[in-house]
Amino acid sequence: MASASPATHDPLFSLDVMQMGLAHGASMELDLRVRADGGFVVLHDEDLEGETTGQGRISQKTLEELSDARMRDGDRALTFSEDLALMLQSAHPDALLQFDMKDDYEAIGEKGIAHLAAHFQTMSASVIVSGHCLDLIVAIKEKLPHLLRGIDPTGTLVDIYRQEGLRAVEKSLLADISGATEPDTIYLQWSLLLQAARDGLDMVSLCRSEGKR
Repeated sequence: MASASPATHDPLFSLDVMQMGLAHGASMELDLRVRADGGFVVLHDEDLEGETTGQGRISQKTLEELSDARMRDGDRALTFSEDLALMLQSAHPDALLQFDMKDDYEAIGEKGIAHLAAHFQTMSASVIVSGHCLDLIVAIKEKLPHLLRGIDPTGTLVDIYRQEGLRAVEKSLLADISGATEPDTIYLQWSLLLQAARDGLDMVSLCRSEGKR
């Protein structure tokens, strides 16, 4: 008899996989896209066509309009922020769920921040919210100061590296670390880390010296 347990061939962001991970205290990452009603759906792309059977821009769709779409990988129902909030209520105390926010503050707005506050206000260290938009992370900090925060300045740092050099990268990274987001974790692309290391800057040690993961 075949096992019903999630396996390595299960679809990315499978609800079953996330439920099992949270029950066992795993650390997991997922992508979030904002909906038209201010809620979120677990998807990477800004359009539905690539990952789902739906069509159109996610930010223009409500929960009701997305409810019939299926994941192309595995023919599964979509996972929404409401589902995540429910799962986290019974998560293992060591579980950590990282929300990788794919939209910026302009797209998410106060409606999206209010949705996060309404659904994740009682969550403690079981959630870390991260993203490339520093304004968004600051806004989340103001509404949900108890959640862990991460920033990903890779895109900006790559541009600075090309235009101004390594010392400017170090200065910018230190400014982000000590900035208004007050991040717990710094996310950096491996190729940037390796190139900087070859040129004489250990970005991992720099982050750790400032007390950041």
